Amino acid sequence: MIKKGTGSFVHRQHTDVGYRCLQCGNGLTKTGSALICTKCKESYDRFIKEGIEIIDFKKLSSLLCQCNRDGETKHAIDLSTQLKELKITKLEKQENSFLPLKTKTILRICGKNNTILDIGCAEGPYSQFLSNNNDLYGMDQCPQRLFLENTENALCKGYKAILIGDCTLIPFQNSNLDVIIATEVIEHITETRKCLREMKRVLKRGGKAIISVPNLVSIYNRISILLGSGLGLAPWKFLHEKTIYDRWTSIRYPEQSLHVRFFTFDSLRNLLHEEGFKIVERVGIDPILEKFHLNNLLMKFCEDLLVVAESV
Repeated sequence: MIKKGTGSFVHRQHTDVGYRCLQCGNGLTKTGSALICTKCKESYDRFIKEGIEIIDFKKLSSLLCQCNRDGETKHAIDLSTQLKELKITKLEKQENSFLPLKTKTILRICGKNNTILDIGCAEGPYSQFLSNNNDLYGMDQCPQRLFLENTENALCKGYKAILIGDCTLIPFQNSNLDVIIATEVIEHITETRKCLREMKRVLKRGGKAIISVPNLVSIYNRISILLGSGLGLAPWKFLHEKTIYDRWTSIRYPEQSLHVRFFTFDSLRNLLHEEGFKIVERVGIDPILEKFHLNNLLMKFCEDLLVVAESV
């Protein structure tokens, strides 16, 4: 149970990883309010909020935000003003005895004393369990998801730094990271291979990428197609919401307007192999099958797919 309080997260005193200019690949020099490339003179705004470093690699002070949303999405964001006005509720750390299987798997793979990047971190669902024992960085292209005015705000989850940026241009130097988390990310991007190549570039040799995606051929999608609807079938929602459908897990448009890539275990494995990764673990994620310990036996029918891929 999460409680409001004054709980804090202790940041380990490790050397900062090397940030990289997105224009020329040169290292960046940190100043009070920016990171500056001494080679091409590109600069990236830097903010401090609640003791957390925030770096704007999307350059929202001069460019329009273009998130993956249906229809017209370009809009200006005054990040400096937004951060000044933001109200944050502190959290006490949540106990990890009754965590979902996906979260438990991520914590086990991440371990301790590692440098970790959480891509598409949004409000940071895993960070409060990882930040005390690791150097944890969060990255998302959408500041609206990062800086929510409630207890889900990423700024109260213990990140060492939060980067506003694109996963096809990761702003770290080569071979800097031990683990990358990318849960429900790569199905949203058209340049999937470019993203995976960037992940491999910044991972150390033997580093791990934890990737999860919706399963195109889940039992729920199969039944939904047989019924002729294509709506997301989520029977576990009935007890709370009196519906068995979920628009965000649908496979038809316009209910599902965000996913542009669709995966099975085989297609995900083949893609990762082609991009220089070796699958070392795979897990079926499903709220019903997990209860009966059938999620691995019936892995190809699960709602979500999770793989742990090693950079080779």
